[in-house]
Amino acid sequence: TIELKIKAFTEKPLISEGVSQTPNVIVQNQALQPVEGAIVTVTLKLPDGVEENLAMDPTDVNGITQLTFSVPTQTIGIVELSVFASHLDFEDETKTSFRIWY
Repeated sequence: TIELKIKAFTEKPLISEGVSQTPNVIVQNQALQPVEGAIVTVTLKLPDGVEENLAMDPTDVNGITQLTFSVPTQTIGIVELSVFASHLDFEDETKTSFRIWY
C-alpha cells in the first residue's frame, strides 16, 4: 500500500504586492521515495478571503513540482495555500503560507 507524504513551501516567505511567487511541492511515499506523476492542486486563500485554484504540473521523477504565479495587488496580508496531491487511489494534503507586504 502506498501512503503519500507532501511537503510544500514557498520560494519567498515575504513578498511585495504584484511580485511573483513560486510554491514548491514534494510528494513522497511512506519510505520517503519520490512519487512521479502525482497530480497536485493548490488553493490560494488571499487576505481578502477570495480563493483561487491552481493546477500544478504532475510531479517529476524526483517527486517535485512548482508553479510561478503573480500575486494580485491591493492584497496586503497572509496568503494561505492548501495543497492537495493524489496518485493512483492515494491522496494527502498540507498547508503553507506567505505574507504580502508593502
